[in-house]
Amino acid sequence: MRLRSLLSRRELESQIEEELALHLKQLTRDFESRGFGPDAARLAALRRFGDPRAVRRELFRMESSRIRHEERALYFDELRQDIRYGIRQLLKKPTFTAIIIGTLALGIGASTAVFGVLKAVFLEPLPYPASENLVLIRMGTTTGTCCGPNSGPDILDFRRSSNTFESIEAISSAGANLTGDGDAELVLGGRVTTGFVEMLGVAPALGRSFTTDEQQPGNNRVVILSDELWQRRFNADPGILGNTITLNREPHTVVGIMPEGFDVLSPWTVGRTHQLYWPLPADELEQGRDSHWLLTYGRLAEGSNLEAGTAELVSIAAALEEQYPASNMEKTVYPISLHAILVGRVGFQLLMLLAAAGFVLLIVCGNVASLLLAKATARQGEIAIRAVVGASRGRVIRQLLTESLLLASLGGVAGIALTMWGVGILRAAMPASIPRIDQIGVDWGVLGFAAAVSILTGVAFGLAPALSASRTNLTQSLKEGKINEPTGPVRKHMRNALVVGQFALALLLANGAALMLKSYSQARGTDFGFDYENVLTLRVSLEGPQYEQAGNRYMFLRDALERVAAMPGVGHVGAISKLPFEGGTNTHVWAEDDPERTENPNEGPLIELSRVVDGYFQAMGIALVAGRYLTLEDTTSANPGAIVNQEMARRLWPDENPLGKRFSFRDNPPRWITVVGVVADVRQFNVYRRPISEMYLPFPVRPRNSMYLVARTEVEPLSLVSAVRRGVFSVDRDQPISQVRAMTQVLSGQFARQRFNTMLTGIFAGVAVILVAAGIYGVMSYLVARGTHEIGVRMALGAGERRVLRLIVLRGLTLALIGSVLGLAGVFASTSVTRTMLFGMSPIDVPTIAAGTLFIITVGIVGSLVPAIRAMRVSPVTALRAE
Repeated sequence: MRLRSLLSRRELESQIEEELALHLKQLTRDFESRGFGPDAARLAALRRFGDPRAVRRELFRMESSRIRHEERALYFDELRQDIRYGIRQLLKKPTFTAIIIGTLALGIGASTAVFGVLKAVFLEPLPYPASENLVLIRMGTTTGTCCGPNSGPDILDFRRSSNTFESIEAISSAGANLTGDGDAELVLGGRVTTGFVEMLGVAPALGRSFTTDEQQPGNNRVVILSDELWQRRFNADPGILGNTITLNREPHTVVGIMPEGFDVLSPWTVGRTHQLYWPLPADELEQGRDSHWLLTYGRLAEGSNLEAGTAELVSIAAALEEQYPASNMEKTVYPISLHAILVGRVGFQLLMLLAAAGFVLLIVCGNVASLLLAKATARQGEIAIRAVVGASRGRVIRQLLTESLLLASLGGVAGIALTMWGVGILRAAMPASIPRIDQIGVDWGVLGFAAAVSILTGVAFGLAPALSASRTNLTQSLKEGKINEPTGPVRKHMRNALVVGQFALALLLANGAALMLKSYSQARGTDFGFDYENVLTLRVSLEGPQYEQAGNRYMFLRDALERVAAMPGVGHVGAISKLPFEGGTNTHVWAEDDPERTENPNEGPLIELSRVVDGYFQAMGIALVAGRYLTLEDTTSANPGAIVNQEMARRLWPDENPLGKRFSFRDNPPRWITVVGVVADVRQFNVYRRPISEMYLPFPVRPRNSMYLVARTEVEPLSLVSAVRRGVFSVDRDQPISQVRAMTQVLSGQFARQRFNTMLTGIFAGVAVILVAAGIYGVMSYLVARGTHEIGVRMALGAGERRVLRLIVLRGLTLALIGSVLGLAGVFASTSVTRTMLFGMSPIDVPTIAAGTLFIITVGIVGSLVPAIRAMRVSPVTALRAE
């Protein structure tokens, strides 16, 4: 209306000028009749009338306002008419309406549900004030190897030398044994520098944070509890502040309670929540420049940015390399936004799923547009009458678009209901490795997205049929007793283009789903290097004064394993410092006969290190390739024994027999370790990463606090959990047990994210294929119904049933072939994206592409076959009377 009023401004001004001239002329005549001369009458009229310019402006304002008011009233009156008429049209064919609303709900609901997940996980800022300034500072090498934790002395140097960072703090996530009231419990704790909580910008809800003095040895036995632990373990008692709890068998004073939902988000603890925090002692922080064990966070100063902070830290790391070459040679840092490292790759995968849902929505739009195009064709008589009585083409388009938007709105409401149901299912199906799952839900942002998608969808599927239907041939459409379908090329091409587009998108989705399913199957069939069936695992963390001596830890493990081994249904038992797929610890080693060996232990090959007790290899089903298993003598001798994997043997002693070879690490003078056995390679970090060099040392040689007990069972592993718990508690009743799992559960967790992506993509592809099949069936049924007279003429002139069948099926096949060609182009164009979602295979997999193409073509043939069979059974006499 405003555009129209701007365009008609000159016309309105011209009318006002004519009206003003008329008034002045009339006034001048009045004064002339009173005896004034012409000039005097003109002057008197102007004085009586007033300033013409002011009058002109006021008239223009009043007239413009009146016109706008009338046009607005007319517009809303017509809109109410359109809505009422549209509702009547929808109610006239409830089945047709219900089909369209259900189809739209499926597409809108799927897209909105995935967007809800994407918004919560990826688009929302982290739950810290000014979280965009939080940076994770990772250690790496100047040769491009990334990334890991930093050493304490390096962190202190970064803090002292940096100007671009407001603060730099560190945390070490570790298990903590919580005993006292209730059962012993292993909780995830964070050992933090005293300024860590302040750096995140979050204050305790009760109590206070740590003070600088509490980082000094002896003063650091204070603790801040998470809200969840406070509620669960201590019944939300505010009196716990100032009292002590037993942590790692030592008393700690509770000084604060963190707010509800607070956690230190870390890429190393995704899926787990820190339950409490206590200060990291200053003496531990200041020692071991060559020991990288602290996760480092920084907050950029106001006015700084990540690029400037990165350049400064890299410069500081270079200076440290020159100052401490023994520990910092070729060491640098790789800062990254905390948000990016937590949700970057997950966000990309969710964007891909949203794109898949978007493809389904486009297919829905094409399907609905085809149905509306057919319906609009049947309304040519009505539209022609509207045109005859004065309705413009724009008015007809607006009426049809109003009906489309009504359908889209109803579909959107149903889609929101589907979203609220689907988000809960998605949240339950999502792997724990995806951060912030608990924040996924339907909020105003998600509802706004659903509303926007509904409107865009209504325009998308309604515009083409509206434009086509409004192009009416009045002569044909108003023939008595006939409503003919316009057979112009535009409408025919539009209908075919919609079907072809659906086929192309369906092929793209089907190929992606097939590739991901094949990739998932291939990953599951990979040789992991061990037998994961019938294996029970659990974790013990030996903390506190009682286990400060490594010998006491070793005796606990031996006693616990003996008692578990004596239980019915248990075979081999053992223990290891880390389970397969769950990361680990590495260190530099030198082979004794390596000619390049130097005195610097950090220059040797980097080898993964695991500690084992007793029959771990037999319990895990890891094959012994050469040599023997570890014995007690390998533990107590001056030159202990070790077992290495095949990859380490190939790396350190290529083309040699590794048995009897010796290596050392970090000891001065070196303590030589003899290779007594070689075992098969095990995928240590995850199922997708190839095995790396790994050594297995007897526990007493390199003891640690946290170990995993492993038992091979003759029955279902989880059925023995209670008995195994009792066996461990009989050695130490205050020893908490955690992460009790069958090894099949550990393996399943590794595939959770790929399984989720494959499942969702497969569902979208299946829905797309069903919609395409329904779409081609609907189009071909419509063409058969509209072409009944033509079919009768052909059959009357001698065309047999097979010829009619072939003619109709060939139409559907042609559309399917064209759509498949376009879909194949999309498949080849999207290889760079598809490659990131696959494991161990190329995105251009010829058998998969061929099978997908053949499947889509078959869908086109089958969708055309039913209408074709119905057409060839029509009697020629009946068909000739169809018009």
